[in-house]
Amino acid sequence: HRARLRQRLLAGGAEALAEHEVIEYLLMTAIPRRDVKPLARSLIQRFGGLAGVLNAEPRALAAHPGMGETSAAALKIVALAARRLARDTLRDAPVLASWQAL
Repeated sequence: HRARLRQRLLAGGAEALAEHEVIEYLLMTAIPRRDVKPLARSLIQRFGGLAGVLNAEPRALAAHPGMGETSAAALKIVALAARRLARDTLRDAPVLASWQAL
C-alpha cells in the first residue's frame, strides 16, 4: 500500500492523493510500522480537513488517540514549510502599485 501511494504521488502530481492520503503519507514517516490510514481519517474527521490538521495546535495533535509528539511534529513541520514557501513566493512576486499596473 505504501509503495502504491508513493508511485501515485510521484506520477500524478498535485491531485494524485486524497486529503486523508496526504496525511497518511506524512504519518508513515513518523510511524513506520503501523497502518496509519485509520489515524489519518480520524484526524481529517476531527480537524475538518487537510488544512485543519496542518493548522491544528501541536498539543491537540499529540493528544489525539494514536498520535504523539513525533507524529505531531511530522505534521507541523510540513505546515511550517508550506507557510515559508508561500511567504517566499509572495515576497518574490511583483507588486501592483497602481491602477495602471493592474
